[in-house]
Amino acid sequence: MARGATVRAKDPDQAIEALEKERSGLEEKRAAASRALAEAREVLGTDGARSAANRQRVALQAAARGRQHELLEVIAKDAADAHAAVASCNAHLQALDGASREIAAEITVIRAENLAYFAADAYRDTLATLETRAKARAAIDEHYQACRRADGKWSHIRSSRRHLGWPDLPRNAITDLGSMKGTFDTVTAVPPVPGGRLPETEKQIVDVVAASVEFPARWGGA
Repeated sequence: MARGATVRAKDPDQAIEALEKERSGLEEKRAAASRALAEAREVLGTDGARSAANRQRVALQAAARGRQHELLEVIAKDAADAHAAVASCNAHLQALDGASREIAAEITVIRAENLAYFAADAYRDTLATLETRAKARAAIDEHYQACRRADGKWSHIRSSRRHLGWPDLPRNAITDLGSMKGTFDTVTAVPPVPGGRLPETEKQIVDVVAASVEFPARWGGA
């Protein structure tokens, strides 16, 4: 494998984190090289204050009229330096892109060679969604009661306005508690797991995910 990375890492998450940190550093270097390339191209362009061609035209025009002007040698050196910078930056960018691709390939292999580890981790996170779903469902009652309280206070305000002979306020009907919970149950019924059903144990899904077998349509005993 590229760069001799160890794919069956003792801590795959830590190994990937280190590689992603390295890739982030490459991205910073790439941004710097891209800026340098853009600056060099400005010098080699035909317009703008940094353009060597434009500076040369201004200098020659001033010389023709006997006026002070920028040294043509300085302009020529800037143009030569810009040509060299373009070649160097392009080579540097190619190297950085190649290194970034290597890192991406290493991360892919680490994930593939540690499927059991990542499947277990994903299973635990999926179990956590069941807990957060239960907490969110319980919060619907609190939300409903808060809506009722607020609506009641607005009702008193409407009554006061009518008592004063003022135009009534528009009213939005509050969704009933059953509908709130029913909608929530519908949109959160399927857990974020392949097939939408969790097995009884972590081992069941790990044994399937970490082997070259078809994913079961249903789990026995689940």
